This record gives sequence, C-alpha cells and structure tokens, in this order.
Amino acid sequence: MVHHLEGQLVLLGPGRAVIETGGIGFELRIPLSTFHGLKGREGTRVRLLAHLQVLTDDLRLYGFGTEAERELFRLVTSITGVGPAIGLHLLATFDPATFARAILAGDSRTLRRIKGVGTKLSERIVLELKDRAQDLAQLAGPAEPVPAGSATAPVSDAVAADVARALVELGFSRREADQRVKAAIELLVSQAREAHPGDGKSPPAPSEEEILQAALRG
Repeated sequence: MVHHLEGQLVLLGPGRAVIETGGIGFELRIPLSTFHGLKGREGTRVRLLAHLQVLTDDLRLYGFGTEAERELFRLVTSITGVGPAIGLHLLATFDPATFARAILAGDSRTLRRIKGVGTKLSERIVLELKDRAQDLAQLAGPAEPVPAGSATAPVSDAVAADVARALVELGFSRREADQRVKAAIELLVSQAREAHPGDGKSPPAPSEEEILQAALRG
C-alpha cells in the first residue's frame, strides 16, 4: 500500500500532478483543492498523501494535500455507485468539514451540487455516512468560509480561460464550462455590489478558486 509520495513536482494540472522520486515519475490524480495548494510549486519538493486503486488492468494513484481529504475520498468511494470521479468532484465542491456538516444535518439536497450526484445517490450517501460523519468532522476541523465573492474589478480573460479549462478536465463540455464561468463571475460581482453598496471601495476581482467553486455549484 502506498501511503504517500515525496519528491519533485515536475508537472501540475487541475486534475493531476507528476512527482518524480528515485528517477521515476509518478502520476497522481488530484482534487482541485490539492491543485490550488500546489500552484506555483512546480520544480520544488512536495509531499502528497496517496491512495492506490487497483483495477483489473490498471493501477491508479490519487494524491491529497490533507488526511481529511483522503479520508473523505475513501469514505465516499466505498459507497456503491460512487466512483473516483465523483469523489474528486465532491472535493472540488466542498471542503471536508462542510461536507461532514451536511451529512450530520441530513442535508441530501446540498449534495446534489456535486457533478454526477442525483436525488437517490445523495440520499444514499447521507444514509451510509451518517455514522462516520462526526469522525470526519473532527479530523477536518472547522469549515472553510464560503467565499463572499467579491468584486467589482474586472476578471481577466486568462483567469476565465484557466477556470474553463479546469472544468473541461473535470468532465464538462467546453460550451457548458464557458457558460458556468460566465454565470459564476456575474454572480460573484453581483454579490460584491450587494456587500459594498455605494461605499466607494473597489474590492479585488474574485480569485480563480472562488470562480471555480461558484461555477461548480452552478
């Protein structure tokens, strides 16, 4: 069993990372939360917790920045009908503490924000994980604040293109990705205007991560 990999980060994308150690480059599929934690660290030494999936004709490695992320991935993918793709989409939509809170509250509706999760599957996830959610919540710590989305400053075309590219790598069509990015930016700008009505301030443009999270929530 592979517990973790440590080595030089030689390649990074929204859905994967390649770590070279001992002259071998290991490709790991990663959630967007881990991707954001690694951005700007190409060429440096990094350490990712690993999960090895053994298939009939393939071995797949998944990498995570925190123990809570890996534990959540393992928990949800142990449920019938939940594969690794949904596990990664879940981590792109919720941080572990927020997810655990939804499970403890029996809030299956919130889980339908996850790409590939409908009514029946969201209810099954809540049912099967309700006894494990408290442990996950303690491991995860406090939930991350929901981005206020904040901005009246313009979003650059490069940032919008990067977010759309990330959505395509997560399985969205290019058309849907572009539509979601546009809607997310409009929503975040609208929220910023409501939060700062006529105060004369111009908050910075929403970050790439804020736009991506809003786009995934749809």
